[in-house]
Amino acid sequence: MLTSMALKVQSIRSSHTIQTGHNEHVIMNLPCRFLNHSCAPNLGPWDNLAGAYDFIALRDIELGEELTFDYDTTEYAVEHFPDVCHCTATTACRKRILGYKERVFHVETLITLGQ
Repeated sequence: MLTSMALKVQSIRSSHTIQTGHNEHVIMNLPCRFLNHSCAPNLGPWDNLAGAYDFIALRDIELGEELTFDYDTTEYAVEHFPDVCHCTATTACRKRILGYKERVFHVETLITLGQ
């Protein structure tokens, strides 16, 4: 598990924020701020008491494997990325990063994350 802390809270989303409230977007500390996106991530976000997220393993992670999470799970709308997703998830890639307003989450994912 990686634990992040809120360095700054702002009302506007950016490419390095995660959403923690309706108009609340948090800039996390390192190394979590620079975790990359994957449509088939090995980490999942979980609210923490530090005003940000913990990132928990969704599956076994190989030594040297890049740590990733799905950006669609942490912002209602994602507006600061290219039109085409560049993740390496060959069959699971959704081709775009749009935010959770555009996604329907599978029940298995929510159960895995304990919600």
